[in-house]
Amino acid sequence: MRIIYHHRTLGDGAEGIHIREMVNALRKLGNDIKLVSLVTERELIHPDRRSAKPKWLWVKQLLPSALFEVLEIIYNVIGYWLIIKASKKFHPDAVYDRYVSYNYSAIWASRKLGIPCILEVNSPYATQRKIWEKVYFPKLIQWFETKITNSADKVIVVSSALKKHLVEHGTFPGKIIVMPNGVDPDKFDLHVSVEKFRNKYCLSAKDTVLGFVGVFRKWHNIEMLLEVFQKLKPVKRSLKMIFVGDGEIQMELEEQARSLGVEGSVIFTGRIPHKDMAGHIALFDIAISPHVTYYSCPMKILEYMAMGKCVLAPDMQNIRDLIQPGETGYLFKPKDKEDLLKKLKYLITHREERERVGRAAAEKIRNNYTWEKNAEQVVQLFLDLIQQKNQKLVDTVKIIHNKT
Repeated sequence: MRIIYHHRTLGDGAEGIHIREMVNALRKLGNDIKLVSLVTERELIHPDRRSAKPKWLWVKQLLPSALFEVLEIIYNVIGYWLIIKASKKFHPDAVYDRYVSYNYSAIWASRKLGIPCILEVNSPYATQRKIWEKVYFPKLIQWFETKITNSADKVIVVSSALKKHLVEHGTFPGKIIVMPNGVDPDKFDLHVSVEKFRNKYCLSAKDTVLGFVGVFRKWHNIEMLLEVFQKLKPVKRSLKMIFVGDGEIQMELEEQARSLGVEGSVIFTGRIPHKDMAGHIALFDIAISPHVTYYSCPMKILEYMAMGKCVLAPDMQNIRDLIQPGETGYLFKPKDKEDLLKKLKYLITHREERERVGRAAAEKIRNNYTWEKNAEQVVQLFLDLIQQKNQKLVDTVKIIHNKT
């Protein structure tokens, strides 16, 4: 199948990983994929090699916010033209679009081409942007979101909570398919060697290691995790905490660790290459996600589980999509420091239990949540849509023939 994959993103961070993995999985199945965006495929595959900031980011930083929102609407003409232009040589069978605010261009182009369009929604932007920044056209952004989701042939969302949100805001429920994110099992080898990283961070095989991977931001509740860690030290002397990543509050976290007197047991690795992620997660005995947004499907939780780690995460609807409490992970009451402490004490002192849960988690993810399985589902959705369209044409011809 020949598929145009359109996105209006910078192609970095988690969104870049998601796009790359889906494109690779679709190609692995034998599909021909044409990426259409303001970011080149080279920049998408190697975001660390960019010589300068992407033009779209420069535009956003230089323009007043209200004018940038207007430009987002104008982009529909640009996106439409890019897809139509690419189609003249590529001759696509379908269009796959990663949703962002105001972007109707892929649906518009697919209708012009007479081919199906599947929309992938990872965030309810019309709602979330009001939290992140000032939105100058709040009613318009919501109107566009509902119009876009209802105009797509199918809408893929990453969690049941996100489906619920979209339906509450006017999207037809029958259009929506819940498809959580995935992992590439080849990149998360259960038998990856950890000795290099043990030596690097001066860890002993006797240490019990708690781990977190992510960007250090205020709303991630990492400060709470450090406070709980201090209370856990008396439970086991050889307890370590590893923070993999970096972010705007790293210096504050390092100072907090010193003020709590646990700096000797807390390790900040800094940002690491994604190829080393499996080796770092392999160091963990318990992988912790102190906070998640209510609609997301955190890729890090999937990666923890794929590596056979016992995950401790907030008890939320979107997390229950992935984790069966006590079977494939453990959950704590969101933002509840005492419940987090209680669950960690139990898991620290019950090694066999966390290993049992980790094995079950790895089996579940590897059997059900891979990028290749997601790609297979996307291709099948497209085939079904094409078949439905062809059947409608046949039925229409029959009706016309019967009338004559």
